[in-house]
Amino acid sequence: FYIYLCYYCVVGLLYLVIGGIFVIIEQYDLLIKYKINKEKKSPEDYIKCLKNLFLNMAIVVPIMLVSGWPILSTFFVNARAPISSFPSIWVILIHLFCSAYIEDLSHYIEHRILHLPIFYKRVHKRHHEFQVTFALAGNYAHPIETMLLSIATFMPILVIPNMHLF
Repeated sequence: FYIYLCYYCVVGLLYLVIGGIFVIIEQYDLLIKYKINKEKKSPEDYIKCLKNLFLNMAIVVPIMLVSGWPILSTFFVNARAPISSFPSIWVILIHLFCSAYIEDLSHYIEHRILHLPIFYKRVHKRHHEFQVTFALAGNYAHPIETMLLSIATFMPILVIPNMHLF
């Protein structure tokens, strides 16, 4: 669990750092000749987005991690498997490929479902609020959407039998 939590923290931090670099690039017109839409975002847009990201990354996703881990470790993942049970490189590569495919497909299906009128106006509309996006706006979403789409992250563990934790 702690490895997974540390991984999440590193990925979240990298997302914010790299997104911040792109904010600087946009604000100082460093790559303006490559932009299709030359419009700059206002500081209010960045603050609004960062507040939403903080809510989702610091509260919603950790709740999903803490509540999901007991279920996964009890029914689907052997977190205490001995190193001798470590799979071969081919099994690891197959699991990595299948995991990426299953996660991406699950995310796509869930995203398409969120475009149904009943979900779009209540939940998903927030994700499309910024007509001209910027780097940090990729994860700008309603907390319910963040919860639903985080399920796609766990989908490979639920689908691939005997998947090794690492």
